[in-house]
Amino acid sequence: MKIQLIGDLTELKDGISVIAEMLGVAVEDGEYVFEVTQKKENKLTVTLDGKNGTIVYNERCAFFRGFGLAVEQLQAGRDQFEIVEPVHFDMNGPMFDVSQGNAAFNMKTVKHILRRCALMGLNMAMLYCEDSFEAQNQPYFGYMR
Repeated sequence: MKIQLIGDLTELKDGISVIAEMLGVAVEDGEYVFEVTQKKENKLTVTLDGKNGTIVYNERCAFFRGFGLAVEQLQAGRDQFEIVEPVHFDMNGPMFDVSQGNAAFNMKTVKHILRRCALMGLNMAMLYCEDSFEAQNQPYFGYMR
């Protein structure tokens, strides 16, 4: 499936290529055209009427959620839809406990998780770790924790 995105995509360009590959779509001149607009309002709006649509978002993570929703609707065979989601939180995302040696993620896993978070519209991820590692030149790291 080929999707064309028009608008100011400067901030989004790198992420779009990664997410599009993950979703199995090509972002180029194609059958569907979405006009992308950033607005300072607390909602995400994704519409399509035939071959022309819009994605109106407030921050980058919301765009990737909207892009994912649009692809999902297109893959389901819908050529007309309107999705409006209010934004309820300024910061939302998972926290992972990586304090145990065998619980730490490798880089491939972290990238996979962050891409999935972007598709869900989450804008942060936290890694919780205790003093189970050494900090160079910090001999008292973890002392009297």
